[in-house]
This record gives sequence, structure tokens and C-alpha cells, in this order.
Amino acid sequence: MKHTKRLVSDASFQAADSLMRPQSVCSRTLPLRLGTYYVLFGLTWIVVSDAAMLWSNEATLKLFLYSLSKGMLFVLVSGFLIFLLLRHYVKRSQRDGDLIRTVLDTTPDVIFAKDLNGRYILFNSSAAEIAKPALVRTGLTDAEIFAPQAAMEITTVDREVINSGRVRAQDIEFETDAGRRIHHSVKAPLRNRKGEIEGVVGISRDVTELHQVIEQVKLSENRLRMATTFADGGVWDWNLKTGVAWWSPELYDLWGVPAGTVMQLENSIEIIHPDDRDKVKELVGRAIETGGEFQAEFRILHFSRGVRWMLSRGQLLGDGVNELRLLGISIDISSRKQVELKLAQSEQYAHTMLSSTPNGLYVFDILANAITYTNPMYLQITGLGQEPNQEITATMLRSHVHDDDIEELEAHWENVQLSLTNEVFEFEFRFRRHDPDEQWIWLLSRHTVLNRSESGKPIQILGWLIDITSRKQLERELLQSQKMEAVGRLSGGVAHDFNNLLTVINGYSELLMNKLQDDADSLDAAKAIYEAGERASALTKQLLMFSRQAVSNCQTVEINELLTRIQPFLKHFAGSTVDIEISTSQSPNWVVADPIQLDQILLNLAANARDAMPAGGTLLISSAPRTLTEPLRCSTGELGPGNYVNLTIKDTGTGFEEETKARIFEPFFSTKPAGQGVGLGLAVVHGIITRMGGQIQVESSCHGTEFSIFLPTSQIEPSNSMDETNSIPARLQETILVVDDEPQILEFCRITLEANGYLVRTASSGRAALEVIQLQSSIIDLIISDVVMPGMSGWELVEKIGLELPDARILVVSGYTEENMSFRGSIVNRCQFLSKPFTSKQLLETVRRMLVSTSTDTLVSS
Repeated sequence: MKHTKRLVSDASFQAADSLMRPQSVCSRTLPLRLGTYYVLFGLTWIVVSDAAMLWSNEATLKLFLYSLSKGMLFVLVSGFLIFLLLRHYVKRSQRDGDLIRTVLDTTPDVIFAKDLNGRYILFNSSAAEIAKPALVRTGLTDAEIFAPQAAMEITTVDREVINSGRVRAQDIEFETDAGRRIHHSVKAPLRNRKGEIEGVVGISRDVTELHQVIEQVKLSENRLRMATTFADGGVWDWNLKTGVAWWSPELYDLWGVPAGTVMQLENSIEIIHPDDRDKVKELVGRAIETGGEFQAEFRILHFSRGVRWMLSRGQLLGDGVNELRLLGISIDISSRKQVELKLAQSEQYAHTMLSSTPNGLYVFDILANAITYTNPMYLQITGLGQEPNQEITATMLRSHVHDDDIEELEAHWENVQLSLTNEVFEFEFRFRRHDPDEQWIWLLSRHTVLNRSESGKPIQILGWLIDITSRKQLERELLQSQKMEAVGRLSGGVAHDFNNLLTVINGYSELLMNKLQDDADSLDAAKAIYEAGERASALTKQLLMFSRQAVSNCQTVEINELLTRIQPFLKHFAGSTVDIEISTSQSPNWVVADPIQLDQILLNLAANARDAMPAGGTLLISSAPRTLTEPLRCSTGELGPGNYVNLTIKDTGTGFEEETKARIFEPFFSTKPAGQGVGLGLAVVHGIITRMGGQIQVESSCHGTEFSIFLPTSQIEPSNSMDETNSIPARLQETILVVDDEPQILEFCRITLEANGYLVRTASSGRAALEVIQLQSSIIDLIISDVVMPGMSGWELVEKIGLELPDARILVVSGYTEENMSFRGSIVNRCQFLSKPFTSKQLLETVRRMLVSTSTDTLVSS
């Protein structure tokens, strides 16, 4: 609000001086005028008095003149003295007045006086700052000088001073050319000599800048208060000389101290956590000593809130002469500390997860063309980054990738860098660690774009690296197993059909040999047929063994005794150019195995070693116990923890390549020239060892090949008792039913059995056999049935026979040998199994044994 009617344009000293100058002139002429008045009055008085005395005739003229002269001299002298005294007084008064006027006119404050009617009776020159000079004269009121609002406020305070007789203060705002101004006025009652109030006297000062400073201080205080409140903090000021600290109200509440408590360093330290006190003391002492800043994070023990975290920062103030003070602020950072703790825990969790994950993690920077971050597992998988500050560049990675995978990997990587989405890419490749002698491992890299440039181009790739060597090995093993299963089924089927033919060939050739005893030439021909059939039968047994369809005669075998027993035969088998060395452990090594199959394993491996050493060499065969505390990855599969017998066959031959090593157990795979091997030897060895619960580890180099066979250890020692062969009583004209879909086998069995006094009934199918049983069930003593037949299989026939003839004895024959374990009916205890091909002697011995026995507990192979 504007409080003045007109703005003051300039300052004028004359405005106030004009009020005082007339009084100054009167003061200078006052002594002369008073002296003159005194002389005139004295002279007049003397003349009049003397004239009166003369007129009364009481004095003579001479006396009159004498008296007149004396009087006039006195008046003149005394008047002059009075003049001098008055002039001295006036000069001194004038000097004092000039001094007062100078002080009044030079002071920046406005000094004024008013009468009881509010009219100004005194102004100094500073009044021009708040009123126009033309208006600054006595006799004017506030209403004639100031704006109505200001005049009313001024008059109100004046009335209070006059009515109360007390001093009053007032702030008045004015608008000037320089802007808004504020004056602070102090008014007191103006009293006369009697003490009566005759008006108001006052002084007014421009406090605009002071108000601005006060406003700034208030604003700063408000800002600081808001900042400390929002920051959950408070301010402190520690006087180092007195040792007393001033605390803001917020700080008392923050530290849990009653408001108004006198705080010093000692009682402040007592609130700090004991574990942090020494640290705070040290930092405070260092700040005081160096004159620098103080900063510390510490805990306090709040009486109601428990442990709280504080951040205090301060600055030393003072120059060593004045009082030294440490001024600062304390903020509650408990929430921040909790966040930091959670963040640290999260970082620790992330670090633990990244460190413990079985997969490698990496970040590839495309601009740097190098990996900028890896977790420990990545370094462990790749073997890179082992040296301090070693940079893993793309060139370094490329040098470890298999040559056959580089081109495809680079093309794949280009596609990743051109990707516009965040899809996950996968690529499998072979990788070799820093040692060239190490094996290639298979790695799977899954990666996606982590960061892009402003143009959208990928600049960082996040990837996971997984060692899939074991998976690849399992895939190869599964593929190998599937191959062997498929080939095994094929070879088993071939062996089955071939065994049917061999049964006829061997059976009839045996019959011919019995009938041609007197004809030497014909007998030799029959023997040649029989021997050829036996050799063919051995081949089918090998096929069945490969297809896991051969019957094993497993028993507890001591490996050391087996090696000692077979050593002479191996020396003869390997030839004179190969040295056979047998090394056995001092303790016995028991395993559960078929000794015949173990012999076959040793013969197969010895034959391969012999062929690998055409110029001669050494074949070392050793056995030793071995305990595994953790799984062992072998060439044929994984071996679990446990006790094993390690049978090692090592030669000094030429060895073979990695590609060959990966295929040696495949059926029909052979490294020998065409016509010199069928490729079943190692496949059969693999099948036998796997059925025994073992595995094979193969190592080969240019210096030779080593086969390490692991077989589970047996704690059961072999029995020394020998099976006694019971004498077979004479036949008693029993009736036998023979069932087979092969007419030649059916006829061979009929001829053989009838030639030995048995009554024989035949059936070419299961249904035909059931019809015979229904008609002649009471006279049938034994049933001989093939397993694989069209329409109704042998086991289905056995099951139906068990319903019709629960006490029937059944002999099951087949070119397969696993069928004897595929049926689990109750009648299986009265069944025996005879594998094809069989001779007439084997058939007759088995039939007689079954007919004279009262029960059969197990299936026996002839």
C-alpha cells in the first residue's frame, strides 16, 4: 500500500533549516537589543528622577548634573557589561544550537515534534525522505502529508502516547521511487517545565534493509527447518571454549534427549553406541586439529526407538582469536542403512547365486569386442581369465573353438548383432581349454541383447554358458544303446530263425552219424555237416550274446585265478611276437560273472591287441581293487560310487583316433580291412560288461591302447562243491506232445523221441496242441513247445495248459533265450528251457531228466 500522497524527488537541507534560521538571527541581535533597552531605560529613569528632584526644588542644578552624569555613567558601564555577558551567552547557546542542529540535520533518522493537535512543530532535514520538501514546515498535520491509511496509523499511535504518557514504537511502510520502504518510529510524550504533556516527540529510522535481512533469515530458518524435518535431522552448534552445544528442537527429539538439556561432548558421547564412540571421538579430534570438516556415520541408543543410525557433518568456525565453534547437522539415516543392508543382502544373494550356479554367465561388449563381465563358473568352464587383468577378447575365444564350428558360430553371432528383438539365441559348439592336450568339450551358449544404442543396435550381449559335454555323452550313449538295441533285435531275430535251421541241420546230421557208422566216407561227410552246424551255432550264440538274449551262467569268480588259468592260452593265442604280462593284486578279487563270458572278453581284447601290434609288442593284463567315492564318467557310461575290481588290458600298439574311439563299441564297426572282421567283438564285450553292472574306460594314443574294465566286487566266495550228475533211469514208454510251427523241427523231434521208445503226438500250432490235450490229457506225460509261433505263442499255450493240466511238465524250446524269463505264471516252476539249436542227445537228456524229477525249481539251459 502507498502511504504518501507524493513521492519525494530529492533531499533538501533548507527545508528544515528554514524552520530554525529566524531563531538564529534573533539570538545574534539579542545582546545588543537588550543592552540598548537597558541603557535607554536607565537613562530615562535617571533623567526623569533627577528632573523630578530638580523640579521639587530639593536639589541644585549642579547636584542635578552631577547626579545625572553619575547615573548615566553607571548605566552605560553596566549596560556594556550586560551586553558582553549576554553576547557570550548567546554565542555559547548559538554554538550549542549549531551543534544540535548539525546533529539533527546530519543524522539519517527523522526527528520530529508535534503539538497536542498533531501539528508538526519541528522537522530535521531527513524528513525530506518521507515527505515533499514544500510540505515540510511547521503547522502541518499527518493527514496533510501522508496517505490516509498511514496518517490514521500514525495518529492512532500518537494518541496512545499522549493518553498513556508512555513510549510507543511503530513500523510504517512507504512507497518511494526506490520502491517500498519501511520506517521504525519511536515516540515519547513532549512535556513542558511543569511536566505537562504538550505534544509528541519522536525519531524514525529506515529499517527496510533490516526487514529484508530478517525476512531472509526467517526464510533461511524455515528452509533449514523444513530441510532438517524432511531429512529427519537437526542442527547443533558446539562452543569449543565453553564445551556447551546448542541443539535445535528437532535434534533433541531425534536423539531422544529431553528438550532443554544442556548438551556437552561428554553426555553426547554417552548416547552413542559403545562400539562407535572411539571412532566419533577420533574424527571430532581430527576436525578440530586440522580445522577441516567433520563427518561420521554412527549408531545411537535412543531410549524408546532402540538403535538408530546417524550421519553428522560439521565445519570448524573461528580464527583462533575469536571463539572456536563446530557447527553442523545430524540426520537420521536408519532407513537408508536398512535399504543399504537389504541392497547388500540382495547383492550378496545375487553374487552367491551367480557364483553357485552351474552355468557360466558373461556380458559381451560389441564395441570393445571383448567380454567385460564373467562369473566364476564361466572361468571354470572355459579355463580363461586365469591370469590377473587378462582380457577375454573375441579373438581369444575364437582360438579355442573347434575349426568345424567357427564358420557356423560367426554366422550365428552376426545374426545376434542384427537382432531387433530380445529373443534368446542358442548355439552349440565344441571348445577346448588352454591346454591343447585336453579333450574337446561341448558348450551351449544362450544369449540375448542386454543393451542397445540410441539407434537400436545391440551394444551388449548377456549370455549363459552351459557345459553340455555330459549331455552329449549321454546322447551318444543313448544313440549307441538304441543302435545296439535295434541291431540286437535284428541279430536276435536272425539268430532265432538260424537256430531253427541249425536245429534241423545238427539234429539230422547227428542222426546220420549214428546210422553211418559203417560207411566211413558218408560218416565223414555227416561229421563235416555237424561241425559246420556247430560253428554256425557258435556264431548265433555270439549274436544272441550281443543282443542280450543269451543265457548266462553267472557265479562268483576270482579274477586273479581266472587270469592265471587263461594266461597259457593267451600266450598261445597272441603268438610268439607278443609278450603277455599278467599282474594281479595280492588280495583276491571276487566278482559275479559268467566265467565263459569273461574268457570271451579277454580273448576278444587280446585279439584286438595282437592285430594292433603286427610287429610285436607287449600285452599287459592286470587286476586291482578300486574304491570310488564319487561318480566316474567312463567311455560306456557313468559308474556310481562303490567297490570295484579294475581289470586292465593294455597294449603297445598303434592306437586309434578320437573319431574311432567314439565308435568302437558300435555293432558291425571295424577298423580292420573288409573280410577280416565283422565288428561284433567290442560290441559283445560292451554288452557283457553292462549286464554285469560294470563299465569300460578306453584310453588310446600313438603309444598304445588301454581298456579299463570295472566290475562290481562280490563279497560271496565261490563254492567248491561240484554238481553231481544223477543217473537217468530207463524210459517207461511215456507219451510226449511236441508243438512247433517248423515241420522239419517237428519231424526231427518225433523221429528222435520215437527212436528212443517214447510215444509222440505232434501239433503245428498252439490251438492244435490244445485240441490234442483235450482229447488225450490223461496220457500226456510231457509237453515240448516252441515259443515263437503264429497265432498263439508258446507262453500263451503254457498259460492255458496250466488251466487244463495244473500238474503238467513242459519243456520250452526257442531260438531266443530271453523268453524263459518273460513268463511269470504259477506253472513256470514246472517248466524247463532248452535253447535252439539242440542235438538229439541234449533233447533226450533233458526229456528224461524232466520225466524222472518230481519238481523243478529253476530253468536250466542245456
